[in-house]
Amino acid sequence: METGEAVDSIMARSQKGAKQGNAAGVTTKKKPENKGFVQEITLFPDSDLVVSHGQKSKRVRVTARDSSGFAYNIKYKKVDENSIRIVKTPVDTTSVRLNVVALPKASEQKWYGVAQTAARFLMMIRGVSVTYRNTYNLSVPGFLPDVGDM
Repeated sequence: METGEAVDSIMARSQKGAKQGNAAGVTTKKKPENKGFVQEITLFPDSDLVVSHGQKSKRVRVTARDSSGFAYNIKYKKVDENSIRIVKTPVDTTSVRLNVVALPKASEQKWYGVAQTAARFLMMIRGVSVTYRNTYNLSVPGFLPDVGDM
């Protein structure tokens, strides 16, 4: 360090390429959110259909509406975090609008933290044993407490 050199230039030299988002050092860039998946699909009788929705979540809400806008009941199974298999198909060929929305992770819910804390507290008390010993008793040699026949 040379005498008379500005502190800002010293800091800039030591942090080559380090960038901050704002004055507080916190980035303002938001994480990309999966808004949802919408697609028009045709359901054929007696055939399963695999739909790749790309939501990267095992927790999804799947809804379907027919061409007139009424809710259409479908049965599905999760194949992986990016696709589902529609297993129950209609009797006739039907065209529906499929919506797939990723739900928040269970660990992000308030109840999850409370339930996890309660479960850990209950598991903390794994073994409980209670012993009771009464050592204060009166004994008189040769005395039997039976009344017997008179």
